[in-house]
Amino acid sequence: MYFATAFPFPTGAVPVLVKSDAFRPVKVDGNPEHPYNQGSSDALTQGTLLDLYDPDRSQHVIYRGETRTWAAFQAAWRSTLASKKASGGSGVYILSGTITSPTLAAQWKKAQASFPNAKLVQYDAVNRDSAYAASKAAFGDYADAQYKLDAADVILSLDADFLSGATHPGFHRLAKDYANKRRLDGTTEMNRLYSVESRTTTTGLKAEHRLALRASDIVPFAAALAGTLSSGGASYSGSEDARKFLAAVAKDLKANAGKCVVIPGEQQSPQVHLAAIAINEALGNVGKTVVYTETVNPLPSIQTDDLKSLVADMNAGKVEWLVVLNANPVYAAPGDLRFDEAAAKVKTLVHLGSHVDETAQLAHWHLNGAHYLESWSDARAYDGTVSIVQPMIDPLYGGHTAHEIVQAMLDNPDLSAYETVRDTWKQQLSGKGDFEFNWRKTLHDGFIAGTAFQPKGGAGKAAAGAGQNLPAQSDALEIVFRADYNLYDGRFANVGWLQELPQPVTNLSWDNAAQVSYATLTKLGLAEHDVVEISAYGQKVLAPVLAVPGHPDNSITLTLGQGRSHAGRVGSGHGFNANALRSSASPLFFSGANLRKTGDTYEFAVTKSHYTDHRSIAAGGDGSGTHSLEGNEAIDRAIIRYASLEEFKQNPNFAHEGEGKEDPEADESMFPAWRYDQNAWGMSIDMNACVGCNACIVSCYAENNIAVVGKHQVQIGRNMQWLRIDTYFEGDLAAPRAHFQPMTCQHCENAPCEQVCPVGATVHTPEGLNTMVYNRCVGTRYCSNNCPYKVRRFNFLLFSDYETESLKFMHNPDVTVRSRGVMEKCSYCVQRINGAKIEADKENRAIRDGEVVTACQQACPTNAIIFGNINDRGSKVRKLKEQSRTYGVLADNNTRPRTTYVAEVLNLNPELAEA
Repeated sequence: MYFATAFPFPTGAVPVLVKSDAFRPVKVDGNPEHPYNQGSSDALTQGTLLDLYDPDRSQHVIYRGETRTWAAFQAAWRSTLASKKASGGSGVYILSGTITSPTLAAQWKKAQASFPNAKLVQYDAVNRDSAYAASKAAFGDYADAQYKLDAADVILSLDADFLSGATHPGFHRLAKDYANKRRLDGTTEMNRLYSVESRTTTTGLKAEHRLALRASDIVPFAAALAGTLSSGGASYSGSEDARKFLAAVAKDLKANAGKCVVIPGEQQSPQVHLAAIAINEALGNVGKTVVYTETVNPLPSIQTDDLKSLVADMNAGKVEWLVVLNANPVYAAPGDLRFDEAAAKVKTLVHLGSHVDETAQLAHWHLNGAHYLESWSDARAYDGTVSIVQPMIDPLYGGHTAHEIVQAMLDNPDLSAYETVRDTWKQQLSGKGDFEFNWRKTLHDGFIAGTAFQPKGGAGKAAAGAGQNLPAQSDALEIVFRADYNLYDGRFANVGWLQELPQPVTNLSWDNAAQVSYATLTKLGLAEHDVVEISAYGQKVLAPVLAVPGHPDNSITLTLGQGRSHAGRVGSGHGFNANALRSSASPLFFSGANLRKTGDTYEFAVTKSHYTDHRSIAAGGDGSGTHSLEGNEAIDRAIIRYASLEEFKQNPNFAHEGEGKEDPEADESMFPAWRYDQNAWGMSIDMNACVGCNACIVSCYAENNIAVVGKHQVQIGRNMQWLRIDTYFEGDLAAPRAHFQPMTCQHCENAPCEQVCPVGATVHTPEGLNTMVYNRCVGTRYCSNNCPYKVRRFNFLLFSDYETESLKFMHNPDVTVRSRGVMEKCSYCVQRINGAKIEADKENRAIRDGEVVTACQQACPTNAIIFGNINDRGSKVRKLKEQSRTYGVLADNNTRPRTTYVAEVLNLNPELAEA
């Protein structure tokens, strides 16, 4: 059975559809009927399933280290509130993570009527302070920008990593709209993406043209561009390449006025956001490719300023009760605030959370929190549509929610979260007819129709100082802080799927690093794996160095989320806590840190290396471990095929021309051809649409019961992931062009693995699947050695967890949980194929196109993956395979892969094509 709910997230809820088996959630995917994400997902959302069943979750209410009851806390909390009634709640503070729940916001507003002196502070390490500060300055009020990429022919990203995953607000809609304008289905029109960025991201690498600048240098670039487009001229003292880039971008934007958009990065300064507002206004984009709306946070504020005020009050002894709701400020607060020291001055510190984390260690009361799949709430998606959060399972450990704590401040303190959410929407749903009917329909659909934000009227004020020549300090070493793609701000540190997931671009897992360019590596006299001490504001961290292709010079990127000391058995003890170096005055980036080489080295778990001095493959792997993807070998061997839009117009068959690109004829084989009379399953992957976000990999983890093996096993090449994203860099690694290619079992019709298996464990089905018979496999690994795609994974050890009780509930009952000594690989989600066949047989019909959706296909936010029956002439996969751009990887070996790729086409700007 499937139930609709939503995953609350600081940038907006992700609407999901949850598969439930025997009253337990076993798979989380996007809600296909929701107007915001339309079924798409992301890696973090997929990982919330393992987060639910995490055996290290907090299971009890704790008071000063001893187990207590929820009733005991309620009594203490209500007693305090009663004593504070006369003073209006003076001394009572609530520190919450970012709120996206209209019901929780309404509860707080009601509580303020009784306790006007009580204070609410919101803080997340990754917040929207810059965007909110800019909108406040431009519009006089807080606002969210909704970008309409389906209407944009030219896109400029100013450090906005909007294609990399849920770390950017509105990712699901942005990625889908971006990809839809690049499909070239019956047209030769496509969008063009420019990127100016301070770290190497998948967004920048997907761009036709990319400029790497330090984070502070993007401010004068944006200001000069705003001045050029609004007043017709501006001075800019950037490098020659940067000036050429700016001139070409300005010309292209102006030529596409009203059909272009400029997107500022969430972790950029307010000045860049103001410049983007000014540019979009000057080009007439407002109301067309960008609209401004209410904020997804119903109680918006500048979070860092509020946190500073809270810490000041804590140090002054004004905070008697501090209730922390689903936040971890001891870990996540900027290091200069010394939050742990201030917390020691609070009379009573209460912590509500899913784990006994760093903040819980200092708290007097710790309350075990309920997971979103166990609780009632509501939340707004980034477009404003209200989604109802409903439980999929009874709380595993009797957890509690923020609604219960805030409700205690009201006249009816025992009102449940379910009743509170119903009351919030009773009037609106009753206006559409019978309330009970509409309520049940809302629970079925997962959202309340018609609640999306409406555009705000009025124009923004021009960016102050746009066009002025701001000096750039090109030699100053800059420290840049960014959210971790896999762990976000550290809240997912104990999710093994996400820890082991190779990071986009760097392919680093189980760690973070000090990311630098190759030139900076040489300038500082460092080598990869060297450990350096970075110090600032009286704080210091020890960080290993990692060289990253395309990274700006004189800049060090530190990602948040690692360095946890109390995250659980999986998440603790990896990497370093970059928050320690952050300053509340400059939490995004700053210059002036001191760097010292310690003489120590550190070994990463990097699944693919891009540095010319990379370490060799560790012994004992299955051949799929660390390997270099440097140079143009992938282009020469036709693994990656691409052309410019002009080349494609002149030669639509470019993907099949050139040495080594022609596939052998069907009769060029020593084996007789097999005739597939009924279903012939196949997959097509659009290289134009894939953005390398990794959602497919985590979805495959959940669907197919894939085991987490740990950092050491990854280091020696024993990663068990059935699907990987290969990143190929072409050209100069200081400014490369990159290509992302999902690689999984190709289900070859002439499968090399089948020919060498001595026990017939890997065999072919009459429908074209290359399957594994696990109980035949004796572990010779001949099949892996003979596979040119290196997509088979061998269970060297007992990687699957058979003992932990909570993890047993998580396993997909339709898929075997593998033990040691067997080879495993992608099965095209054969369990889903068989499920569809059973339903079709019941109704005495053939399987319909689109009825079988693989896990990777379902999670993909850009619809880059299409699966189906290639014998069905009307199927999407058949039509894609008939495109002139479709090709098979290494098909010249006569493997005849059932997975094919649609070659890339780049819409280059002729003025920058040679750059």
